[in-house]
Amino acid sequence: MITRNDKSAIFDLIDQAMSAGKVIAIIYQDNETTNSEDNVIPVRWISNSVFEARSKKQYKVNNVISVDGYEVVDKSTRISIVEVEGTSNSSTQEEGELRREENRLRKLEDILAEKELEISTAEGKITAFNIKYMQIVGESLVKLDEIEARIAELISLLHPSEEYIKKARDARKKAETSNQETDNAIRSPKSKTKFKPSKDIKSLYRKLAKAIHPDLGTSEMWEIRNRLMAEANKAYQKGNIEALQAIFGESKYLQEEETTYIQKKLSRVRQKITQVNNRINQIEKEMIDLKSSNLYKLMINVRIAKGKGVDLLSKMVDEVEATITERQKDLDNLLVQFKQMNKERRAGSSSFDANGEERAEEILPNGYKRGEYYEQGFSDFDIDFWRLDQIGAPSPQAAGWVLTDLMDGDLDGEIDF
Repeated sequence: MITRNDKSAIFDLIDQAMSAGKVIAIIYQDNETTNSEDNVIPVRWISNSVFEARSKKQYKVNNVISVDGYEVVDKSTRISIVEVEGTSNSSTQEEGELRREENRLRKLEDILAEKELEISTAEGKITAFNIKYMQIVGESLVKLDEIEARIAELISLLHPSEEYIKKARDARKKAETSNQETDNAIRSPKSKTKFKPSKDIKSLYRKLAKAIHPDLGTSEMWEIRNRLMAEANKAYQKGNIEALQAIFGESKYLQEEETTYIQKKLSRVRQKITQVNNRINQIEKEMIDLKSSNLYKLMINVRIAKGKGVDLLSKMVDEVEATITERQKDLDNLLVQFKQMNKERRAGSSSFDANGEERAEEILPNGYKRGEYYEQGFSDFDIDFWRLDQIGAPSPQAAGWVLTDLMDGDLDGEIDF
């Protein structure tokens, strides 16, 4: 039995209970208030010798009657310390703060998972719609872009300037990109033109996002989590539930380093809260940008038109084909102008006959001999007009091939004989 004077023994027992990380709970009873609200008292420690009960009453340790079964006699008070955690008021406050922040993080995790699902779903729908759009309207757009590129190229030849040359290059790049995108879309499986994720795959995605999201982990695991999240989005947008399940299986290896220090736990939770809030804000901005895009607006307009019984994409094809007809006329007119101008230029040029032979060995700034351009049919006048004597000008073979392609009237990248 421990007597009232054995305070050191009492403190030792309390410290042992505290070290075990137990929850404070004190059963208190005195002669006057047997049924008081303090029959079961949660406790916070004011100092090493004073604790405060739920009713805000404060008790000194010398009032303790029993500690884990050890009794101390006191005339008016009986207190049993059942379990204890923490050694001070500050640590108890930190634990309470940790619990509050953990609850806050759990709520944010749900919001984050829903936001990630929202934007991944929107991206999947836009991707599917773009494939459908390219399959239906794409071929007509490719024709139009090719004609526009040829028109721009001819204008740059008829009116050489840096401005027109740049426009011609940009138009050609657009035509090539359009052709490649349409080619890819045409080869895509028809199932990719629709994206309607099931409830099951959405539910799995939410769970997976909370398990692997990079902003819910520590910096040491960020790269791995980021890779898995990217793979999850790709699998989700393909409707591949098996791939999502496989990624979920990998999530068990994303364990964080355990820590018993409350301060470290609290700091880690707060860091995650900051990261999650930042990502939520980023997603909201991305959704605004996505919904402001022309493709998204077109997707919505197609749906609205369909509800009214109108096939908007088919109407677009008709409009593009009408534009192609008009622009082809413009191209034909430019070709006539180009052929006439080139004919007059060659007929009026005596540079080749007068100076050709003696200047054939001249090395031009682009590194080629003047005579090499003569061999491709260019006169000195042509070399000057087409700026073939400038640094960066095409080789004689390339220049001759392009000019021949232009002159054959098709401008299709193939020389017709």
